[in-house]
Amino acid sequence: MTLENLGSSRLLFLLGILVASAGIAQPPPAETCGPDASLDGGNTLPFLGVAFASVDDIDLSSSTGCFELGSDHVTCFVPTNNCLVDASCFGGLNLGEAPDGLQFSINAVAGPCSTSPSGCVDADQATGGGLINGLSLTAGTNYCFVCEVGNPGTVTLDIAPQQGEDCGALPVQLQSLGVE
Repeated sequence: MTLENLGSSRLLFLLGILVASAGIAQPPPAETCGPDASLDGGNTLPFLGVAFASVDDIDLSSSTGCFELGSDHVTCFVPTNNCLVDASCFGGLNLGEAPDGLQFSINAVAGPCSTSPSGCVDADQATGGGLINGLSLTAGTNYCFVCEVGNPGTVTLDIAPQQGEDCGALPVQLQSLGVE
C-alpha cells in the first residue's frame, strides 16, 4: 500500500493524530535508567511531567556537583539543536509550594543515563523546589534530569527552552516498520 492509496483525508487524519499526540506527551514512568526514562519524538519541549518518586535508584551521593536527597525520578532526552533551557523540580502546583519545608533538588547529567553518574553539569536544591537557569545543551548529547525529594512523593519536572531558543525536535526512535 502506498501513500497515494491511503487517500488524502485518511493521510490528514493520521498526521493529525501524530501532531496531537506530541502535544499531550506523558512523562516517562521511570525511576531508574531504561528505555522508559527517555523522551523522544512523541514528546516536545517545553516539557512538564508529573511522576511519583518512591525509591532512590540514582545514587548522587558521590557525584561531583549534585544534590542527593533520597527518592528520585529520571527523565532523559537528546536535543537536535544547541539551546539554553531552564529546568525545575518541585512538588506543588508551582515552584516553592511544597509543604512543611520539603526539600527538592534538580540535577542535570550529560552523557548516558547512569544509576551512579560521576558528576552533574548543573544542579540546585531548595525548599519547595530546585531551579536551574540557562543550562547550555549541545545538540546530539544525551541529558538526564534527576528530580530528588527527601521523602517518597510526587515530583513535577519542568524543562523549557529560554525565550528565543529552539532545542529542535526530539529524535524519533523507530520501534518497528512493516509493509503490507
